[in-house]
Amino acid sequence: MPSPLNALLQALGNLGLRLLRAPVTMECLPVEALDAGRIAELHALANALMQEDLAQFTRHVGANEAVHVFRGRSDGQVLGFQFWRRGEDAEAGIEFIMGGKLRMHPSIRRRALHLYSGLLYALGRRLRRPLVPIQRLSIAGLYGFVSISEALANYQLYPLPEGVRDREAIHRAFARMAEFSRFEIRADGRFFVNIYPTAETLAAYPPPYYERPAARVYLGANPEFRSNGCYLGFCFRFDRANLASIIATIRRKNRD
Repeated sequence: MPSPLNALLQALGNLGLRLLRAPVTMECLPVEALDAGRIAELHALANALMQEDLAQFTRHVGANEAVHVFRGRSDGQVLGFQFWRRGEDAEAGIEFIMGGKLRMHPSIRRRALHLYSGLLYALGRRLRRPLVPIQRLSIAGLYGFVSISEALANYQLYPLPEGVRDREAIHRAFARMAEFSRFEIRADGRFFVNIYPTAETLAAYPPPYYERPAARVYLGANPEFRSNGCYLGFCFRFDRANLASIIATIRRKNRD
C-alpha cells in the first residue's frame, strides 16, 4: 500500500497531467515496491535508449528511494521514469534531492515531464521539512543535462569553483551519490557510469542540437560523451528564479 503522502502526490501529479493535457498518467512508488517484473519493464525502455545491462540497471535502481513512472494514458505502456533519492548535510543545514536514472520515450519527450517529476518530488520533501533549504543534484548524460539546464535560471557544474556557497557540503553529497551507484569520480571531475548512447538515440538528434548553448557547455566539459561512458554532475537550488523558470518551461512545453 502506498503511504498517505505518496498517494497524495500521485493524485496531485495526475491532476496536473490532466490539466496539462499530457498523454500519460504517473505512479509515485517507493523503490522497495519494485519487484523483478517491474524492474525488467523499466529496463526494457532504458536499454532501448541507452545501452545498459540488467544487472547494472538493477543495482542503480537499488541506489534510489523513489520512482515516478509515466504510462501511456490509453494503453498503460511504460513511456518514461525518473528515480529519486534524498540526503542531507546536518552541518550545512541543507537537504539534497538527487535525481537518479531518467529515461523518456521519444513520443513523450519535449513535454518537460522530468521537470514536472522534480517539482513533485521537491513538494513532497517540502511538506515533510518546510524550512530546510533544498539543493538538487544530478549526474547526467548530455541529453538529460540539456533538457534540465535549459529550464533553469542558474546552476553550477561539478566540481564547483572556489567560493561557491556550501561548496564542500555539495561535493560531499556528490561523492555519496556516486558511491550509492558505484560510479567512479575521475580526476577531471567527470563521473564514469559505464553507460553509452545507442546508435538510435544518437541518430535522433540532428547536428544543430549540438550547437545549442547548453549542449556546447556539456561538450566543452565532456567532448567524448558518445564513447567514454562518462556523465557530468551539476546542481541548483529550488530558489524563486529557478522555480519560476521551471514552471514556465513546463507550461510552454505542454502548450506548444
